[in-house]
Amino acid sequence: MGRQQHGPPPALRRHHGRGRARTVPGGAAQRALGHPLHAGGQGHLGGTGPAGRPRRRRGRPHGLPGRGPPLTAPPARRKGPARHGRDRYHRPVHRETAWSPYPKIPANTRLGEARGRTWVAHEKIHGANLAIVCDAGGAHPAKRRELLGDGGLDDFFGVGRIWPALAVAATRCAQNLREATGAAPTAPVTLYGELAGGHYPHPDVPAVPGASAVQTGVWYAPDLIWLPFDAAVTDEDGPRWAADRTLRAAAAPAGLHCAPLLAEGPLARLQELPVLFPTRLPGLLGLPALPDNLAEGLVVKPAGESRGPARSMAKSKQPAFAEDERFDGARPYQAPPEGAAGVPGWLLAHGTGLLTPARAASAVSKLGPRTPPGELAAEIARDATEDAAHELGGLDEATRRALEDSLHAGALTLARFDASDRHT
Repeated sequence: MGRQQHGPPPALRRHHGRGRARTVPGGAAQRALGHPLHAGGQGHLGGTGPAGRPRRRRGRPHGLPGRGPPLTAPPARRKGPARHGRDRYHRPVHRETAWSPYPKIPANTRLGEARGRTWVAHEKIHGANLAIVCDAGGAHPAKRRELLGDGGLDDFFGVGRIWPALAVAATRCAQNLREATGAAPTAPVTLYGELAGGHYPHPDVPAVPGASAVQTGVWYAPDLIWLPFDAAVTDEDGPRWAADRTLRAAAAPAGLHCAPLLAEGPLARLQELPVLFPTRLPGLLGLPALPDNLAEGLVVKPAGESRGPARSMAKSKQPAFAEDERFDGARPYQAPPEGAAGVPGWLLAHGTGLLTPARAASAVSKLGPRTPPGELAAEIARDATEDAAHELGGLDEATRRALEDSLHAGALTLARFDASDRHT
């Protein structure tokens, strides 16, 4: 008799994008650099506590953005053979998230000059294209042509290692963009970026355990880092491309580094920029320089806001890039059996989705406004893990601890954002 499928009952279905997740660069390297996005978090949504007392609901109340229908306790598990790995627990069903891939950037194209238009040139990052779609259901990662599925946070260069903090930061950046552009609070925002780093061959920079180079030949950071280079805010009139300055102003307070800006001005001047130059990113991250660490090239695009799916832009690469094997030496990433972040990607995505501003506010209400961010983060992570366990029908102790640990960087990011909001 074949094994039965154990999908969740309708009461457990959450409204999230496939491979739901929300995130920000984190990890040991960013801690060493004093990166603002290091945290962990968790959450709790109902059920009963000790002695049968009703648990206070936390997280996003029903009816607010990112909150699905009220959840009920899962039914008792069916009898049968023990389940392992990702089949062990009841898992939420995700809805598809609407998004559009980034337009292909033509190479060495002469763009038509528009009278009075200002352009920007930014460094082209040698990494892997990773977009983050932020909507009412949360933050959802996507590779170049499709949203990441359940295993994507593990399989896509181990991005799950930084996903909780990255998702929280991306959500914050999207919120800043909505406010800057006058969009609705739940308007979908797609942040287009590049996942890079994972290795930095300098004797004074220690390697980050578990990190693996996304690409080779251009070295950026010892840990993974995600850099947005463009963004689109969608409303009833369709997508609106954010101005470059607007994106950078939204990303910086969220703790995100954009692709390094090289120049701004008339197109004719930008098209004369050299394509052979050292990468600017390590210096921006406070890392010591490496010899012959040349950038992949540059991208030129309009500096201001524009409407419609098309995007006028062009890229130029350094001449040796296509022929030199140094730039194509990365090996396929193999996630460890327990997942890149210590838990399966689908579970990490589910827990990350519980890292919300309302949960941070609940932790502050419980512990007090003067509680250090680290202590608030521990409470947020513990609370989110408790919620995830309740929603999924329970987690064994080892998995629960691993999930709580993996969420801490995201929870710390959330706690710092909450503190910033309370002091402004």
